[in-house]
Amino acid sequence: MKETLNNPLDRVNFFFYNNGITMIVNDLGTEHNKKNGREFEVFDPQIVNGCQTVSTIYDTLSSLPPSTLDREFENTYVMVKILKIPSNDSSLKELYKNIVRYNNSQNTITEKTFTAKSDVFRRIKAEFEAKGLLVCIKQSDKYTYTTKYKKPTALIESNKLFMKKFGLEELTKVKDFIVDLEKLLQVFVSFDKTPLVAIQNKSKLLKQDDNLNSDVVKFIKNPIITSNDLLYLYLLYLRAEKEKKKSEDGKSPNPFYLVYCFSKYECMGDPTQISVKLSSKDAIDDIVNKYTLTLKRYYRTWVKKNPGKEYNDMIKSQINVAMLDDAKESVEEVLALL
Repeated sequence: MKETLNNPLDRVNFFFYNNGITMIVNDLGTEHNKKNGREFEVFDPQIVNGCQTVSTIYDTLSSLPPSTLDREFENTYVMVKILKIPSNDSSLKELYKNIVRYNNSQNTITEKTFTAKSDVFRRIKAEFEAKGLLVCIKQSDKYTYTTKYKKPTALIESNKLFMKKFGLEELTKVKDFIVDLEKLLQVFVSFDKTPLVAIQNKSKLLKQDDNLNSDVVKFIKNPIITSNDLLYLYLLYLRAEKEKKKSEDGKSPNPFYLVYCFSKYECMGDPTQISVKLSSKDAIDDIVNKYTLTLKRYYRTWVKKNPGKEYNDMIKSQINVAMLDDAKESVEEVLALL
């Protein structure tokens, strides 16, 4: 595709080479006649087929001087199929699913695509965006966000206090603020259940009618849990990722394990304690330091007691709670002497 678009002689044939874009919209606005054609607004668009086409067109055009685009691409077209399927029309839900499925027969689109449009995830998306983090719940969201936020200024302004508090000031690019929905749900499951469940059952998190999907939705919808609580859990995960990347072995702390330790030992499993325990930069630094050391000690002990096994074996095994308790107590004794 990119080769065709970059070829001045061949780009006129793009329409014939490309399968085009299929878009489902909630509604269409009034049509207006313009000098170069007709124009109308679409509401809540979702590209169900053709995301690669959209991304390629965007990348190609972005690499060229804006002043040349109208002239260079005046005879280059892409076919777009727009289907109006109101989200409040329950009689069309099956049609919607089938359109997505059959338009992506070569791309293995699963029922996760459908579940991800749930209202609870839309709410998370809106609340996180207001705080400067961009949750992707649709195939086209990443493209939409990178188009909307060409520069990270607004995102940095929205979350600079959060970033400073969690020690994440190095996040400065738009892509740094994009959040994968499955990853976000894994963080919540690590707090609510165990990291093993989060790691081994990732594929079930967005699977319609699966018990784990129901449980994580229930966790998000719990009226005692605020959007700040959910945001703080994700930022704690990001901070743990940062510590892991700069560690000598590149393995400790496992971010899901650290979130679990925070839940078990600091919050006692009570989500109302999330924002309380993560109320200041000093408190966050202390928590991250303590459980980074705890998990390093736990990993060393686990490997000694499981000859021939390594890190990947450990994270795919049930947590040895007694061993984790011992590691935590030993670290607390050392920290008390400092």
